[in-house]
Amino acid sequence: MKAKRKLQTAMILVLFCISLVFGVAVTVDAKTVALTSTGERVAIAGDAPEIHAFLILNADEVMHKSYEVSERKIKQFLSPIGVKPDVWTATDAKAYTGEDILNWIKNRNVKTRDTIFVYYIGTGYMDLDNKQYLTVSGNLAIPGKSSSGALPRSALIEVLSKKDCRLKMLITDSSSLGGQKLRTPNSPQFRPKRFEEKNDEEKKLYLEDLFYKHKGLLDIAGSSPGQTGFANAHTGSFFTDILTSSIDYQVDRNGDKFHSWKEVFDFAQSETEKGFMRIREWRLSAEDILMQQESLTPFQYSLPTPTFRE
Repeated sequence: MKAKRKLQTAMILVLFCISLVFGVAVTVDAKTVALTSTGERVAIAGDAPEIHAFLILNADEVMHKSYEVSERKIKQFLSPIGVKPDVWTATDAKAYTGEDILNWIKNRNVKTRDTIFVYYIGTGYMDLDNKQYLTVSGNLAIPGKSSSGALPRSALIEVLSKKDCRLKMLITDSSSLGGQKLRTPNSPQFRPKRFEEKNDEEKKLYLEDLFYKHKGLLDIAGSSPGQTGFANAHTGSFFTDILTSSIDYQVDRNGDKFHSWKEVFDFAQSETEKGFMRIREWRLSAEDILMQQESLTPFQYSLPTPTFRE
C-alpha cells in the first residue's frame, strides 16, 4: 500500500511539472483541474463528479412542523460538500404524483461518476408480501385505493438501478406498518464518542467518503417491516435526526480513517433503537402505539461498496 501511494505521489508530481510547462489538464483526487503557468488550480467545468440530490417531504398539516425540522437538518448535513437538494413537499401549491417523482429520477442527466441521492420522509404502508408503498401529495398510502397516493418503493429502486452512474442512494424514513415482521439481526451495540467540535473541513472529508468513495446501491429504511416511525416538532423525524447527527460522532470503528456506509448505518441503527427505548419508557399511555411497539429498528436492504482502496 505504501509503495502504491509513493508511486501515485510521484506520478502527480510529474504531471504537475508537465502542466507548468505545457499548461495541460491533470487529474488529482478524482477531480480534473487545469494548472496554469503560475501553478493556480482552475476547475474544469462539468468534469467533476456531481451529486443529484432529491428530498421528498410528504407532510400533512399534523406533521408539517416536524418535517420542516428534518428538511433543515438534511440541508445542513449536506452543506459542507455544497449540495443543495431539490425539495418537494405535499404542501407545495402544485401537488405531485408518484409518476412525477419517478420522472425526476428518469430525467436526470448523469455521468458515470455521479451520485443520485433520493431521500423520502413521510408515511408508509406494507402489504402482506412486505411490499412497501409511500405516500405522495399528503394522501394515505393504501395499495389499490389511490394510484396517485401510493408509490411502490420498488418502483424507486427500479428506476434508480437503471441510471448509469457510480452510486445510487435511496433512504426512506417512514412507517412500515402492515408488513410481516422479520427477524432482524441484533444491532451492533457501541458507545460512539461525540466530538466536542468538528470543523467544516473534517465534516467535508466525512461526507466525501460517503458520497464520492462508494459505488453500487445504498438502500436503507428508517423502520423494519411491521413497525411505525416516529417524529415530533422538536427532533423532526427520529431516524433522520440520528442519521444526520452521525457527522458529529466517531463512527470510524476500525480506525482506518475512512467512513463507510456500513459504519454509518450501524451507528444509526444502534442509536435509533436506544433512543426509541428511552422515549418508550417516558410514554405512560398504554394505548399509545409506541408503548405497544417493542422497538424501532432501521432496515438495511443494500449497502454500497467502498472504493477508497481502488
